Amino acid sequence: MIWAKYKKNFTKKKKIVLDTLIADTNKYYLNRLKNIVELHPSVNLIFKSSEKEETIKNIFKLDPDLIIIDDEIYKTVDKDLFYNSKTKPSIIICSKTFYSENNNSQNNYIFLKPILKEEIIEAVNKIIKKKSSNK
Repeated sequence: MIWAKYKKNFTKKKKIVLDTLIADTNKYYLNRLKNIVELHPSVNLIFKSSEKEETIKNIFKLDPDLIIIDDEIYKTVDKDLFYNSKTKPSIIICSKTFYSENNNSQNNYIFLKPILKEEIIEAVNKIIKKKSSNK
């Protein structure tokens, strides 16, 4: 009986929390994204910005697990910055127009603006499920 109590503690899964960086050149969408991600219990917002240079600097410095970024900033960033980082972040790209790139990464999601709360929450849930199955 005592062993069962301790066994439960050892086998209990740790909750995955995604350190998240959001960036959008449009402050309305930036605040909308902030409000959406703060609703999710597994998202820890570590940085938000509407400035391209500040965002690029902090992607490298903060090494987030999840990046939610608009296509204007994403297009200007050297993609090696994302894929050579320690955390290999998942990326959600928010685009004003249809956005297409040759992307072999399974970590990226692309949504058209206006951004729906349900789309972001569903993508975050898929990312969490994928990360928990990789552990």
